[in-house]
This record gives sequence, structure tokens and C-alpha cells, in this order.
Amino acid sequence: MDIADLDHLIFLPSGDAAVSQRARKQSTLAAIVLKWSRNRRRYERQGLLVKYSGRIGRSASAKRMDEEAVRLAVIAHIRHIETDYDQILATGHDRAGARLEVQRAIYETLERWEDQTLN
Repeated sequence: MDIADLDHLIFLPSGDAAVSQRARKQSTLAAIVLKWSRNRRRYERQGLLVKYSGRIGRSASAKRMDEEAVRLAVIAHIRHIETDYDQILATGHDRAGARLEVQRAIYETLERWEDQTLN
């Protein structure tokens, strides 16, 4: 998984179509997991590999309004929503490289938002 840069994805087993649809809708990076069936002589779908952010904004720290946890959640939101981070990943760049490419845009957005809230 690490070689294909899929180690940050989580496995979602087949069986719940609604969950699979939501996961595919929310994740720009998804891979179908197949397994060869010798008896049936065909590949059978086992599930999906999808991106997972760790949902830091919903962690116990964020619920206590831990300032650093909230800041990390905001940065993650900006990275995925306000920048081309997911598209950069989809073109084959590794996560570290993609994060470096969008780092300046993230902090510019943070500064702009902070200025707007102070004014």
C-alpha cells in the first residue's frame, strides 16, 4: 500500500450501498478493491479504499474547544476545500509534496479569514 501511496486510505467493505455512495461522493481519491475468485473465474468486488481525514474537528479535543485542534481542523478544511490539494494528489504527487505546494495558499487564506473576523 505504501508503494502505491494508498497507505492513507481506509478500507470500506462491500455491503452497504448508501455508505459506499457517501464515501465516494466525499472522497476525490477512491480505489475499488477486487479479489480473484478461482471458483467463479472472475474478479469480485471486496470494497473500497477511500480518503479519511481523521475528522479532527469532531474529536474530543475540538469539543472541548482545544485551540490547536480547532486550528488544525480549519487548516484541513482550507487544504481540501479552498486549494487544489486533492487534484494535486489525484495527479500522482505524494502527500508531503502536495502539502508543500498548497502551504502558502493555506496560510494566506488563514490570514485573510483572521483579518475579516478582527474587522
